[in-house]
Amino acid sequence: MMDLKLLWILLITSLFFIQGWPQTQGCWEQERVALLQLHSVFDVSDWITEKDSNCCHWDYIECHNISGRVKVLTLPPKWRQGDSSWYLDVSLFFPFEELKSLDLSLNGIKDFIDNKVPLSSAFSNLEILKLSFNDFHDGILSKVKSLPNLKILDLRNNTIESLQHLQEMNLEELDLGGNRLKNNDLTYIKGLSIKSLNIGGNLLQGSIDIGVLNNLTNLKKLDMSYNEIESLQYFNDGERQLKLINLEKLDLSYNLFNNTLLARLGGLSNMKSLNVGNNLIKGSINIIEELDGLINLEELMLDGSHLNNNILQSIGVLNSLKALSLHDCTYPRMV
Repeated sequence: MMDLKLLWILLITSLFFIQGWPQTQGCWEQERVALLQLHSVFDVSDWITEKDSNCCHWDYIECHNISGRVKVLTLPPKWRQGDSSWYLDVSLFFPFEELKSLDLSLNGIKDFIDNKVPLSSAFSNLEILKLSFNDFHDGILSKVKSLPNLKILDLRNNTIESLQHLQEMNLEELDLGGNRLKNNDLTYIKGLSIKSLNIGGNLLQGSIDIGVLNNLTNLKKLDMSYNEIESLQYFNDGERQLKLINLEKLDLSYNLFNNTLLARLGGLSNMKSLNVGNNLIKGSINIIEELDGLINLEELMLDGSHLNNNILQSIGVLNSLKALSLHDCTYPRMV
């Protein structure tokens, strides 16, 4: 019996010598060195004061429980108003073999330098990339499309003017709010299997083609707020309503829509939250005819509208409604 136990111990010990002992007591040395190199770029002073401790316990870092490798990395903002934009060498991230999430927001980065190490090698396992409030241009899309595991891409408030490199990206969430996109750029989102899309705060105006939007069949969340959109129209295929059957949240606030918008939304049977506030919606809203298909609607925002006094009576037909927002609405004076 004793011999069997000793044999088992020897076998397990041999396996550890062959495969290497798990790195659960601290971060990997090559990743510690890489983090200190990043400090020289991003000036993370806390990392220097703790340079001899377990880097998995440093601020802005999260490590894998088993391997001990860095899996989440947030680089704090270094850019200040008036600073020049700059280029970031992605070879600095090559040692992080299990990096899943990287946040580089608010750093004034103009582009990635990838002539030493390709982006696809530096970020081979990356699933979440946050690049908001930088100075990236259109070319960033042609670079990040090489990342095979990328699911979430945040490019809010950059200087992107075209989406021609967006096609063939297998994303789940895409945030392009606060850029310089125009109506014709929407043709490049056609056919994406995306679940969440933000194109608010761009240069969209006039009429938007319903047919293009209806191709986003997996979409659950759509934000087109803070543009100058006047209507959703059927251009070529005769579709008169949005038919995004999986859509649960829609934000069309701060545009130039009038009452005809509501007739385009009646087929969104899974919609739970709808914001059409601060548009040109006014007078009487026929909820029964225009929104009766929204059988799962729980939140309705009509802020800043000019409505008739009977709005509360007509809203009553929305049986699932839990929250109604009428901030800054105006009503005709009772005589």
